[in-house]
Amino acid sequence: MKHATDSQKDMTASADALTGEIREQWAADAAAKAKEKMGEWHVSDGDAAEAMNALNSLPKEAQAGALKKLDNKTFDTLLDQVDEDRHEQGFKTLVDNCDDPERKLKLFGAQHKSHQRNEAERLNDKEDTGGLDFWNDTKQQDAAESRQEKRETIAKTTSKEIDEEIKHLQDEAAKSGKPIDMKAVNDVMARKQLESQIEMKHAVNLTNDKQGDETRDRAAWTKGELEEVQKTLDKLPAEHVAGNKHLHTINRMAQREEDKSKKIEGDPVADHLKGHINFYGLKKGDQANVEHHRMKGIGSIQGTLTHEIGHNLHGGDYAKEWQELQDQAGWEKHEKSAVKGAMKTAGATDDEAKAAMKKMEDPDTNEPVTIGNRVFIKNQYGKWVSRDKGALPEELKNKSADQAHAGDWRYCCNNQADHFAEMYTKMVHMPDETKKALIDLPEQKVTAASTLVATEQASVDALKAAGQGPGDPDFDQATEDLEAQKKELAEAKDNAARQAEQHKIMKDKVMAK
Repeated sequence: MKHATDSQKDMTASADALTGEIREQWAADAAAKAKEKMGEWHVSDGDAAEAMNALNSLPKEAQAGALKKLDNKTFDTLLDQVDEDRHEQGFKTLVDNCDDPERKLKLFGAQHKSHQRNEAERLNDKEDTGGLDFWNDTKQQDAAESRQEKRETIAKTTSKEIDEEIKHLQDEAAKSGKPIDMKAVNDVMARKQLESQIEMKHAVNLTNDKQGDETRDRAAWTKGELEEVQKTLDKLPAEHVAGNKHLHTINRMAQREEDKSKKIEGDPVADHLKGHINFYGLKKGDQANVEHHRMKGIGSIQGTLTHEIGHNLHGGDYAKEWQELQDQAGWEKHEKSAVKGAMKTAGATDDEAKAAMKKMEDPDTNEPVTIGNRVFIKNQYGKWVSRDKGALPEELKNKSADQAHAGDWRYCCNNQADHFAEMYTKMVHMPDETKKALIDLPEQKVTAASTLVATEQASVDALKAAGQGPGDPDFDQATEDLEAQKKELAEAKDNAARQAEQHKIMKDKVMAK
């Protein structure tokens, strides 16, 4: 029995050795074929394709060996001469099976550029952009044409980005005096493949961009950050991203050195300008691991990106809905010279208005000031604005900002633009809790106020039954209390109606489009 077992082991070893020799010969033959075709004085597209096919015809175990047998000139000629449209499929298995980091990186670069171009064409061919009579195109056809243009731009910028990624890894390796690390190559591949999926699905360009500012360090999206971007965009209505002709890029940028000391550590830094959303680096850590500071349980990139897309929407296709929100809150802009007058109109004395403005102009004491039925604000942009008291859930702040009501609402209450952007963010990520804040909580206030009116009315009725009337101190006080409660009830109903209307605008006109 032992002899049979030993014999079987010997046979297996011999078979493995023979298989290895066969693979080695296959690899040598394929490499020789490639060298032959790439060594011509004039390499035709057919020659290049034949060389590529020879390598692709090998089993995956032999492809790595064949690639190793190619000299640098043959390898580089292969990359240059194979038609770019064929790189996507022709280089895919070579990328998968290459075990040389430098060559794997170059193969991936060529393959990925081709994939982006071809994928853009495939998706664009499916779009209905209307006919030659473009003046009759529907809104959907206009959006489809915009998607086509954005995908074409994405494919072009991908080519530059890949070249930069390759150069960066090569430069880092040269600085260290060590070869390019395979893990670094695999990380770049995973990151760029995920980035491509997001870009093509949502027709928005994800870039690593200094925007011409050479004072910034190099920055790149991490895979974790891209996963957060993907989660965010997948939650949004398609019309807000892929169908949004006003949204072009989401950029990952480094902070300038002089900005780093001004930023709060752990707080994401982003902005939006003319269809371009910029995410800046943190002093430490991956943004994807930072919890959003206004909505617990929501990643900072998810919360912040949604907020910035909200700004993009109110500046584009949802300007009408934005104005409707502003009307419900009673927003007004004020020049500094007119603030004191507006405060006096709301019920402040001259001295009270002066004191309020002085307090608000001091960064250490600047808080919204309520005068009569108006709330006055000097916002983070240095602008003076005001709105109607109670038209927003302004009491949901600090310790009162429980997550059952979608977290902290102060940012939403701070200015007209953030009113839309922050309410949009809450509707996307915490729709049920937002409904509680805008509908359920105000209705509870109406119920409570109604109960107090009934109580005060009962007191007046009891005094009447006891024979009291106008002129009697107790009766007059009870009547005054009743009127005050009726006023509070009317205000509670008005505020409930306004907040319910804002919820309806966001739910039925913005989120449902």
